[in-house]
Amino acid sequence: MDRDTIIEDLNEYYTKKTLILLLTYMGVKFSEGLSKNEIIELVVDSFKSELNINILLRSISLEAKKVVEYLTWEGISTLPVIDSIYHTKISLDDYYYNTKDEFIKNFKNYNSREIAFSNGLRTLFKKYINRPIISLNQLDGDILLADTFLYQNLDGVLNYIKHENLKERGLKKKVLLKSITKFKKYFPISGDLVDLRITYILKFFINTSFKESSLKTLQGFISRYKMGSLFNENIDFYHFYPHIKGINSNININIFLKRGRTSFLNRVGSLAENSWIDINYIIRELSLGEDTQIFDTSYFGPLLSVKVEPQPYNNYSRTLNLKYKSDNEKYLITPMFKGIVLLLFTIGVADIVFKDSEPTHFRMTEFGKRVFGLPSRFKERVLNNYSYKFSSSRLFITTSGRDSGKELFFNRIGELLGKGVYKVSYSSFIKECKTQRDIDTNMKTLLSLLPEDVPTVWSDFISKCTDRIYPVYNEQELIVVNFPKENSDFIFEITEDPKLRDLFLMVEGFKGAFSRKNYAEFKRVLKERGYFL
Repeated sequence: MDRDTIIEDLNEYYTKKTLILLLTYMGVKFSEGLSKNEIIELVVDSFKSELNINILLRSISLEAKKVVEYLTWEGISTLPVIDSIYHTKISLDDYYYNTKDEFIKNFKNYNSREIAFSNGLRTLFKKYINRPIISLNQLDGDILLADTFLYQNLDGVLNYIKHENLKERGLKKKVLLKSITKFKKYFPISGDLVDLRITYILKFFINTSFKESSLKTLQGFISRYKMGSLFNENIDFYHFYPHIKGINSNININIFLKRGRTSFLNRVGSLAENSWIDINYIIRELSLGEDTQIFDTSYFGPLLSVKVEPQPYNNYSRTLNLKYKSDNEKYLITPMFKGIVLLLFTIGVADIVFKDSEPTHFRMTEFGKRVFGLPSRFKERVLNNYSYKFSSSRLFITTSGRDSGKELFFNRIGELLGKGVYKVSYSSFIKECKTQRDIDTNMKTLLSLLPEDVPTVWSDFISKCTDRIYPVYNEQELIVVNFPKENSDFIFEITEDPKLRDLFLMVEGFKGAFSRKNYAEFKRVLKERGYFL
């Protein structure tokens, strides 16, 4: 319990009369004539007892108790929502005159439409009030269950990204669609939002330094993503905020991204119950808490603006400067948090409720709890025994079991003849290579998989592959010129004069090839004969 914060809240929002009433509710005896500060100290000491809190909640009206429970976890609400709990219409001018509801009457009023429970008391009451469970029939949208596809195939996915030479700047719409189609060919990904999940995988795992597929790796991903050390911050920013202008000159954006990710993921890690969490609830909770700097647009200065799409009440796009907290929440915080939830869904950490092309709620999976280092019933996968064998007489590879990383490589260098059988040839080995580096990578990987006693057919293949790389090359020192066939006198002179003829090699079609040194001499001799080049 943050004693100082609660004392500050009680002093600011509660009258001496109400504080005395609270003590009376809890059955706490006190002396007459105490000052307000002394009574506050007594109330705070009484709040240390769970029994006193329970007595207090039983003393107020049932409707008031519902409001306390609601605002303890929601933080802030509009008056219509509160009125729906009380089944009546009440304005702030005469808000809750019921004597037993004095506790509610002193909640912090933000404006004429909203009411909130002070943050210090919310933190205290969360220890004693269970968060309301959202049942499935209360969820408005499609429930999408996460799977552990990425965990099961992380090696292969990272190898795919590496060998495809995918870069964030290269993932334009056309390239991305092609990459998604190819990804589906290699990996058995199924379920909901397949294309969206592949997009997240490609965009977020580019240029990472993961080396192995393990649970620890995904824990490391969450930790490094939270702290901003996973990749270039601009990848994160432009993925969530393509509609934001003026960011190139704003050095504070990286700090904002880190604070936002850290705040949200810390809350996710502390909400491991099996119930559904409203994303807007976390946004409201953070906006009411201590970490309000991520909601402060002045933090960025006057550099950010957003392109607002046409609305039903107007038919034109417009540019809006981010001046107010509500704009920041709408255009920065909300897209970031919902994007993070989709990322958690992609890696199997959270189930989501999906409505109107975006998530609204999420629920931590057992795998997600394990990734966040929380108690979990998730069972480690049992790896299939995977084996592969290189034929000693032909360029064939046979495999059994499943290993997405190695299967991806064998698909890249060979032709799949049947289940677990690949045929390698000179053409298949380089079919997906675009540069010398790609060939070298294939060769290095192949050598690492071959047995120590390399079969002759494979050692010959590797040797001849090397000979087939750049079998021809450009002669940089040669200069090719055209001889004008209509100038018979010139053609006769250069072909009959030994001094000139020996300086070049005649090629087909009235052309001559010179070394750079001989070409300079050829020009000099021609000049002596009265020709200028």
